Amino acid sequence: GEKATQVLERMKGDARAVGNARTKLAMLNIGAGRVEQGLSELEASVSADPSDAQGALALVVTQLNTGRTAAAVDTARKLLATAPTNAVYENLLGVALYQDGKLDLAGRAFGNVLAREPE
Repeated sequence: GEKATQVLERMKGDARAVGNARTKLAMLNIGAGRVEQGLSELEASVSADPSDAQGALALVVTQLNTGRTAAAVDTARKLLATAPTNAVYENLLGVALYQDGKLDLAGRAFGNVLAREPE
């Protein structure tokens, strides 16, 4: 709990560990019921490094789990724009669109990934 939070807060000053520390700190905050604080950490982490797939996954999944489907779709679209061939980001977009009720668009996102994946 608190000890881990303090360690992770200190790690945020180390440039090499920033993304990882922020993601872990965010998940600790979310687990402790501090969802808004956790989401803010995840948003900052992903904004600083959109290639951080672990942080991106945590952010979109947390947005979906807390009923923020429009935000999850927006986040996934932004992530995909930074890496248009990233299958993880396109799958995240598909899941977010599906949960937002946009089944045709979700199907397209999943289809795009399958079309790129080798058999």
